[in-house]
Amino acid sequence: MYEARRPRKVHAAVRPDEDPDSIDSVLLETARDMLEAGLMDRAGYEKITMRHLKSSHAIGEIEAISAEQIRAMRERARMSQGVFAQVLNISPGYVSQLERGLKQPEGATLKLLSMIQRKGIDALL
Repeated sequence: MYEARRPRKVHAAVRPDEDPDSIDSVLLETARDMLEAGLMDRAGYEKITMRHLKSSHAIGEIEAISAEQIRAMRERARMSQGVFAQVLNISPGYVSQLERGLKQPEGATLKLLSMIQRKGIDALL
């Protein structure tokens, strides 16, 4: 008649009342500690990818970059639009459109520009 209910299995590290978003930070912290203690090698640590983490934690929101900022980055790097385009793997025409504000950078281009903004052009060379 009635089937006995099985007790719900809960992983020891995750309580039902705990915010599941914090699991990512716990995973990264544990992996970092294991790396520092010598229990994990660098290759194993670097294999923790976005697939293992929720994308919202792995990649933060990237702020929009204005046309003026893009032009300033290129000029600071002392590059022509053509050379800058090669570094970003886009066309010189697209660089021109970005610098004039006709287009907004998206996807990989936005990510690369954000990296240049934070770390300088040498991060990509």
